[in-house]
Formats: sequence, C-alpha cells, structure tokens
Amino acid sequence: MTAASQANLESHLSILSTDEVERARRFLHDADRLAFAAGRALVRRLLAAACKRSVHGMEFAKNQWGKPHLVGAPVQFNLANTKGAVGVGLCRDYAVGIDLEHSGAAADIDDVTEKVCTKAERCWISAQPPGASYVLWTLKEATAKAIGRGLSIPFQELEFQCSDKHAVLIDHGALLGCDETVHGLVVRVRDDYVLALVLIGASAMPPVSFFEYREPGQVRPYEPALLMEVVGPGARDS
Repeated sequence: MTAASQANLESHLSILSTDEVERARRFLHDADRLAFAAGRALVRRLLAAACKRSVHGMEFAKNQWGKPHLVGAPVQFNLANTKGAVGVGLCRDYAVGIDLEHSGAAADIDDVTEKVCTKAERCWISAQPPGASYVLWTLKEATAKAIGRGLSIPFQELEFQCSDKHAVLIDHGALLGCDETVHGLVVRVRDDYVLALVLIGASAMPPVSFFEYREPGQVRPYEPALLMEVVGPGARDS
C-alpha cells in the first residue's frame, strides 16, 4: 500500500466504530480493507452533513434482516461495494436501496440468470444486447435492499416487466406487505459500472442528484447515462 493510500485508510478508520475497525483489519488484501473502510466512512460523512451531526458517536441499528439505519434520523441510507468503487444512496423519509456492479462481473451474473430471473424476464434478456441480465441483477438487488430484506428474498419473486427503458415491478404487495409504491433508476456510471437506485414509499420519483467522490476529498456533480426507469404497479397506474 502506498503512503497516500495508507494515510487515506487511517483517515477513514479514525471515524469508524471499534467493530468496523476490527472488521477492516481482518481483510487480507489492502484493496479490500481500503474499500470497506472508505465505504463506511463515506456513509458517516454524508449522514453527518445531511443530519448536521458529528461523524463520531453515531448510533446505528439494524432490522431483522441486517439492514442498518441511523437511530433518530429521518435520512435513510444504503451502501454498495464493488470492484474499485463504493456507492452510497441517501434519501429523506423514504426507504432506499442501491446496488453497484462492475461490468467485469457480467459473465458471472449471466451464469445465474436461470436461478434469479423468471421465464418472462429471461425472454426479455434474450432479445436484448449483451449485458441486459447485468442490468436486471442490479435492479433486483437494489429493490431487495430497499424493501429491507436483502438477499433473503428469492430474486424470482422480484419480477419486472421490462420494455425499452422502463421496468415495472409486478405483484409486489406480498413482499412489501402494503400498497407502497416503488420508484427507481438504473444508470451507467462511466463505462465500467451499472448502478441501480430504488425508493419505496414516494408518490413520485423525487429529483436525484449524483456526485462523484474521489480521494482525497474531491467531490463533483456527475451525470450518469440513464439505462432504465423503474416503477411499481401503483406508481404506474397513478
């Protein structure tokens, strides 16, 4: 690890909890250790700015499936890690799920399409250019994380009716246990990543701002390429 990377790592670790620091130290590879610490530290820094709190002493709790939230704050968040990048989604008042995948994982995702996609979804994928299964995977994972159950949900139960640049989550009431609507976006970030962002409970998709964070502390607005807009049945019909 370079001196600059080591300095960044120590900066990240300085604001993490004792448990997070111990988890970071257990990684065998420097790159994995740095990615873990950078993601957790970015969550804390963004929440501190959004909630006007200190990055130190934040109290987090988890639901029964392990999704974390900041205690006593209206801002929801979600974190995704992939090769060479981390993604963080923040939303006030609505549940949020995010998934970020590197394009190098596309072949691996293609291999599990039979297990995670419905017959109708596989038919749609077969008619699309290469990489469509990759887009659908990120969408399913972000939706499962927004619901708050993550990988405990069989992905075939998250069925999407896809056409061109639109995807509709069908028959989702049993998963949510209510009539809350689903909105989301799937975007391409640079040429190497696909990111899915899903919100639950909003009456319409609110404005979304994207920012690119680079070490050390460089932040700039970013405009990703839209791949797909996502809604639930209630949102579609409203």
